[in-house]
Amino acid sequence: MKIRYDFVTNSSSSNFIIENMTENQLTLVDFIKENEHLILNYITENNFWIKNKYEYTFDKILDSAKEDGIYFPPKSKNKYTFSNEVKSVVSNVLAAVLIRAGSSSSFKWKFVSR
Repeated sequence: MKIRYDFVTNSSSSNFIIENMTENQLTLVDFIKENEHLILNYITENNFWIKNKYEYTFDKILDSAKEDGIYFPPKSKNKYTFSNEVKSVVSNVLAAVLIRAGSSSSFKWKFVSR
C-alpha cells in the first residue's frame, strides 16, 4: 500500500532537486548517513522493521545506496528521480521520505513536478 502525506500523484516515481552545498563531491551514502533520522523515522512510522525486517533496515538502505552509485558534485543542484517501482531499496524509501522539502548541514532538497 502506498501512503503519501502531502502531494499525491498517479505515478510512483518522484523527482527531486537535491543540492550539495559543500565544496566536496558527496555520495548518496553521505546523504543517507547525514539524514539518518529521516530514514529511521520512515522505518518506524511504517512498521517496516516488522513486516520487511530483512529489506527495510538502515544497513540495507545504506547498502542499496552504495550500489546505486549516485554522486552529488560540489556546489551542485541537480534533478534526481526516486521510485517505488524499482527494486532499489533506497529509491523506494527516498521517494517517500523526500516528498517534503528539507535540508541538513550539507544538502537541501525539494520535490519538483515532472
